[in-house]
Amino acid sequence: MEKAVVVNNINRAKKVINRYKVIGIGSEFCHNILPKLLDELDDSTLNILKRKKILIYTPILTDPIFKNFVEKLVRFMQKLDNIEIMLNDIGLLNYLNYNFPNIKKGISRPLSIDLVRMNIKGLYKFVNDYNINSIETDEMDFIEKFKNKNFRIYLRIPLKYVGVSRFCPYERKITYSCSYQCLNKYEILKVRESDKEMILFENCYFIKKNVNFKKLNVDMIIKTYYE
Repeated sequence: MEKAVVVNNINRAKKVINRYKVIGIGSEFCHNILPKLLDELDDSTLNILKRKKILIYTPILTDPIFKNFVEKLVRFMQKLDNIEIMLNDIGLLNYLNYNFPNIKKGISRPLSIDLVRMNIKGLYKFVNDYNINSIETDEMDFIEKFKNKNFRIYLRIPLKYVGVSRFCPYERKITYSCSYQCLNKYEILKVRESDKEMILFENCYFIKKNVNFKKLNVDMIIKTYYE
């Protein structure tokens, strides 16, 4: 079982990165984070990443940003050898399958939310048709459902996905540029008239869930890093 960590600000998380052989970068929720990370990537950090396996997280993309986002992503892909693109956008998945068929591709949250509810035959067909290497989830029922799977399963901890919005809670609007107030930060939100809590991280909402993953049949445990 491999272990990985996902960071959305490499410069502030180098000590954490050094403890893992597999590093996730970018965001599966916000389209602003990965381009900023790639623009600021210096030679020293790039050399660190070249020694790791890299999971590149990408979000849902709208038409106005697709071309620019993909151009930066491709330039970065060409600098590294051991990478897997974690996807939420079918358009980007089709683009990569057509132009980079040999690059490993995985499905991350929130797109995997729909896949885990497909019947087994339909999911296996999707995996084959779209050349999928892995599916990431934080749902325990999904892991128990598939015994003879034709893909790798990545388990995300400790934040369980609840919902995402294009409306940025920090900028107070939908925007294609921002001040990046969310990087590596999280906020605890109290649920009204309840003792429950939610966590705001980037433009997404989670609950924190402790999981005993040692006995689970998964290929990788992926931890979200936040301060």
